[in-house]
Amino acid sequence: MARFLKSLLEDKVNGFVCFSPATFAVARAIERCGIIISTRGKRDFETQFLVSYVEDSNPLIITGDERHHPAEYDDPFKVLRGIKNRAQMVSFPAGQPESMVHATQASRETINRMIGLWKLGAKAAEKMKLVAAADLPYSPEREFYYQLSDGENDRVTASFDAYDTLLAAKSFPRSSQSVLEAVEFLTRGQDNHRKEWLEMKVGLEYLLQAQSELPSRRSENMSLWLPYQALVFGFYYKLLEPLVSMEFLSGGQEEAYLSGLWGYGSTTFLAMCTQFGQELSRNGRVSRTHVVYMLATMYTGRNKVFQPNNSRINMLGVLGPISVISLPLLRTSDQPQELARFAVLDLPVVQLVPDDEGELYASTGIGISFHPYHGQSQPIRPSPSCKKWSVHSSMGKAFRGGGFGVVMVARCEGRLAGWFNPAAAETMFLSTAYCQPLHENEKDFVDDTCVNGFEILDRDWQQGSVYRPTEANVDATVGVVHSAGCPALRYAAAGFYGGAGEELAIVTDDVGIARGRVEGLDAGIIIA
Repeated sequence: MARFLKSLLEDKVNGFVCFSPATFAVARAIERCGIIISTRGKRDFETQFLVSYVEDSNPLIITGDERHHPAEYDDPFKVLRGIKNRAQMVSFPAGQPESMVHATQASRETINRMIGLWKLGAKAAEKMKLVAAADLPYSPEREFYYQLSDGENDRVTASFDAYDTLLAAKSFPRSSQSVLEAVEFLTRGQDNHRKEWLEMKVGLEYLLQAQSELPSRRSENMSLWLPYQALVFGFYYKLLEPLVSMEFLSGGQEEAYLSGLWGYGSTTFLAMCTQFGQELSRNGRVSRTHVVYMLATMYTGRNKVFQPNNSRINMLGVLGPISVISLPLLRTSDQPQELARFAVLDLPVVQLVPDDEGELYASTGIGISFHPYHGQSQPIRPSPSCKKWSVHSSMGKAFRGGGFGVVMVARCEGRLAGWFNPAAAETMFLSTAYCQPLHENEKDFVDDTCVNGFEILDRDWQQGSVYRPTEANVDATVGVVHSAGCPALRYAAAGFYGGAGEELAIVTDDVGIARGRVEGLDAGIIIA
């Protein structure tokens, strides 16, 4: 579309060949508005601008010894031949990433195969799930991660061709029955020579080095490579979809348009998917930062490949015309898997300032004081917080002692309690510090457990100084934060104490389990 409008306005050529029905439809509309162009297959006069539509276009037009990509036919000065990367941003309606297939310059038959393979990839991904987890103790030198959990009903129960098995292992985190069936459908009717060619051209090493060249100039090769690309894209868009919230898009999901990264013969995003799958397969996990890189490419069209040994950790998002940021920066929650999700939005986030590349990272440090409790322990029955709490994201530099990056700011009844690293809070909720619910199906269960220790009350938080256990006082090794029914306080308490290195137990529906965890560790804080 952009090349069509440029050709129409520059007056350097008097013709344009459309491979997209949408572009040709716009040309027809322009003609009907009275602009003197022709879409009828012939000119009324010699210099009239003629727009032609190739209804069943071959993606590789070969004439004699000249072999060109079709884009070059509308590029008489061969500018496109100098492009270093074939990856292009492609817009799609929110919730319909599969529509990017139609932007591919390929034959109708290939487009239909791509649509079918996208669906098969999505179907295979539906039987797998990414689950967030974290390791203790918390350290700013590491971050939480995602592990792959798949259902027992998708185990391999049949034998498959050797080349299909190799292909399935290239870009997918697990060679499940559904993945292998999709690959088998892709290669059905292809000889071993063609399968071997595809297996070589989708290897990670080739994909990372081939961003400036087509995988092949032969249409029969590309008619196999493009559907494979669609299969992989369909898989990863569906696999990562549960981690994404569209609720912050202006006008709602129905009217928003997002951007992916495609391009005819582009290897960039296919390389990202392959790298992501191999990381999951090899290490059993992928970092939060790696997921941010993937989502930024999938929904904002960002062209930056994750570097396992060089990319910074604790990345919280990427800001731009379309942004992808960690959901807790916009909405506080005390539900672990909600803290591991991301928001896609098309509105500015005015309180956050990214670096030169639009990236946001968590800031280290804690903006609150701790002092030891010297009194006697007493029986405590956990209760809800009686005051209103709020937590919002800000830049660390806005506070004395704050560093570069994003912090979470906690207030009790509007009064500043302090700030903390969001990664610390998330680590606590995604680790074993979070006590899983035990009584969800017991309607009559009442938890009347008492804890011997000391209390951390709302007035302590408002003073910006709270108690913590001390080895010098063996009678006060357990602290209790009253936070039931207040997600903001639960999240903030986890961030403050977790960031300080304190042992934690976050209560869900059984205080006794949390008490046992903390007492087994000799000392700690119960967020009740």
